[in-house]
Amino acid sequence: MRNTKIDVPVLLGVQERQPQRKEFADEIVNMKVDSLTGGWDSRIGYEKFIVKKDTFVPWVTDNRIDSIYYWIRRGGALDQVLYQTGTTLKVVQDWNGDTVSGITLANTPKASLTNNAMQFCEFGKWLIITYGDGQPLKYSGWPIAAASLATNLPIYSVGFKVKPRPPRPRKPAVDIDDTFPVNGAENSLFLVNNNARGQGLGKIGADDENEYRYKVSFVSNTGSEGPLSDVSQPVQWTNVASGTTYKFCIAVDIPIGPSDVVARRIYRTTNGGTAYFLMDEVKNNVDETYHDLRTVLDAQATEPLSSDSVPFPATGARYCAVYQSCLFLDGGPSEDTALYYSHPLKPDQFGATDYLELGMRKGGGITGLVNYFNFLIVLRSSSIDIISGSYPNFNCQTILQGIGSTAIDSAATIPEMGIVFATFDGVYLLSGNMEYIDKPELIKLSEPINKTWRRVNKDHLSRAAGCYS
Repeated sequence: MRNTKIDVPVLLGVQERQPQRKEFADEIVNMKVDSLTGGWDSRIGYEKFIVKKDTFVPWVTDNRIDSIYYWIRRGGALDQVLYQTGTTLKVVQDWNGDTVSGITLANTPKASLTNNAMQFCEFGKWLIITYGDGQPLKYSGWPIAAASLATNLPIYSVGFKVKPRPPRPRKPAVDIDDTFPVNGAENSLFLVNNNARGQGLGKIGADDENEYRYKVSFVSNTGSEGPLSDVSQPVQWTNVASGTTYKFCIAVDIPIGPSDVVARRIYRTTNGGTAYFLMDEVKNNVDETYHDLRTVLDAQATEPLSSDSVPFPATGARYCAVYQSCLFLDGGPSEDTALYYSHPLKPDQFGATDYLELGMRKGGGITGLVNYFNFLIVLRSSSIDIISGSYPNFNCQTILQGIGSTAIDSAATIPEMGIVFATFDGVYLLSGNMEYIDKPELIKLSEPINKTWRRVNKDHLSRAAGCYS
């Protein structure tokens, strides 16, 4: 073969322009890019998820996989795979010896072929999960004991569904000399006046009147504080005519919250006052009675505004994203132009005014949220918007009008370039840093495959998926 030259053409990819250059193709099937040569390689196939197993566990007993998420944690030490199949959300359990199976985390509606799949976004140690029919979920991943795989799973609802019921202070007995409580009194708890700790409620003068009121709030395992309860009935009493040498301890019945509540904060007025101050935090979700004997309240620890935290507003959220340490959720099918955001670092706490209403501008309903760089991309049915700013002053601007997308799962980040996603019109690349420019750059990448893109079933674009390798 001396003096023989072999010309091996470099195949670049798919291009439908005519006339077509020889290094392009009309169609590429069952090929991958070889990591060593950069060329196309036909050595591709299916690989078992658990390589030491003989079968494709845990998928062998499941039906169609509607969505899947690989959650990378602690450098690979706590990686987990979550997936939806049929009406169940499962996590792959591969740490229980030789047993590999899918543990059911929650029951969910069956996914539709023309709707978006279940969405996942990471928020600190939590994985937020939305599916469009019910309150979103938050999953911490661990601990899951191998001996009790189906119990005490660390999955909870996002937000506070309702505000707690009001606390109920018990009416105190007023005369220490009474053998039993009389006149409807429910407890006889007294403290010596001027005791060493300076504790006790009420005045000590003869015939003095006393009145206190209470509120309570839940604190979740994300550090979020829920909405305040309504005001309790007042606890009132009048000292005995001869005066007292003692003060009172008031027993207050407090509500127990859902499984993700880790503490309850109790607010109280001063004697006869109308303003509420933080009195104490009960650091559990077990005790049903609190004994109030605190004389002095911190004047700086006033109750939060009623607008600081409200019952969860996005019960039908389909899309989720994290931006500026806030959890963003759409309003669901019934409020598809509303975009809600939580307090920073508190994914369960939503304020009464913490939302953006996008219906004031053209663009239609929200069809996806994508966090990229220092702004949040909002896909809509006939526009592409971006959210910028910081809490609570977020703002929205339209960057692509008249072209929308339902293909939230097609979004893929390309390092040093930007984010790629599919729209009804084609595939676009969004790049640019909003900190230094007024408007990011938007480039259409799908010009070489326009003929193929015209044949795409737009009704099923919501199930399109994309990734970058």
